[in-house]
Amino acid sequence: MIYADGQQRVLRVMSFNIWLSGKRVKNGLKKISDQIKAVDPDIVTIQELQTVEVGRNLTDLLGASKWQLIHHPNATYPDTAIITKHKFVSEPTGIQFQRNISDFLFKEDHFLNDSIVTYGLGASVELDDRRRINIFSLHLDWKSYGPYAANNKQVNSKKQIMIGERNKEGYGRAQNIEQLIASEAFKKYMGLSDEQLFIVAGDFNSPSHLDWIEEKKETHGGWTFEWPSTKLLTNEGFVDTYRHINPNVVKSPGETWSTVQKSVGPEWDWTIPEPQDRIDFIFYKPNSFSRPIRSETFAGQGQLSPIPDQWENEWPSDHYAVITDFAMDGGGK
Repeated sequence: MIYADGQQRVLRVMSFNIWLSGKRVKNGLKKISDQIKAVDPDIVTIQELQTVEVGRNLTDLLGASKWQLIHHPNATYPDTAIITKHKFVSEPTGIQFQRNISDFLFKEDHFLNDSIVTYGLGASVELDDRRRINIFSLHLDWKSYGPYAANNKQVNSKKQIMIGERNKEGYGRAQNIEQLIASEAFKKYMGLSDEQLFIVAGDFNSPSHLDWIEEKKETHGGWTFEWPSTKLLTNEGFVDTYRHINPNVVKSPGETWSTVQKSVGPEWDWTIPEPQDRIDFIFYKPNSFSRPIRSETFAGQGQLSPIPDQWENEWPSDHYAVITDFAMDGGGK
């Protein structure tokens, strides 16, 4: 939705975990397409793209003459993808964050045999005014989810919670971000960030260190906690666009997990509450020519029936999407 406003243009970015490519709702892939069209973003970072074929089908539904999609080069389970109405001007850079042998087999969902693999994908997009956006779509490790530990009454130290973020196998969420930061593509984009907008977005499977503060302890199992995945990006100079625009954590919690996972089941008959939190993000590296002017969560306009009654939902995901508008002033390349 780039449009002129004097010398200013607005760039809309959306981060969207598409929940097993829409398989958990009726006509899910079409609903994914419909929701993207309703938002009308310039760039979408996707997580949970199940197959290359799903990517082709989604592009066809959006309109292949208008939209382009690139995905992680792993053809068995791409996971991360980027969609744009503009033009890709670089080969995608894929990062394999971890390979974790799961207790379950997800072959029917096109995961890689019994391995759960999460990925990052980076690319450059050229806008119609020839300015370039460098962007990563991330999907960090989903296991050992931190809020589960924080809400476990047997957990009595922050060290225990941190084990899930930085595990001994080396594939925790903190290590995922360290791997991103150490990558050649990240270093390249950082070197260009004074001239080209650099965005890191996706499903972090982690809360934000900006949210787990004293004022919110009562909703976080009684804890404050510096979640390392978001803290590491902040240390690199990145800004969390949602929290920048909505600084009051109490009034604007911005929870993205979950639209439908409100309780644990079915073995507990859906009677135990699921911790709700903000785990999807759009970060940017500040520069002299662009700034976030609006950021919100989004789950369409229809009713959100929780699991196990979600099949008829119009919103196809178990996450809220995040949408950020950037004002693009004169400048940049």
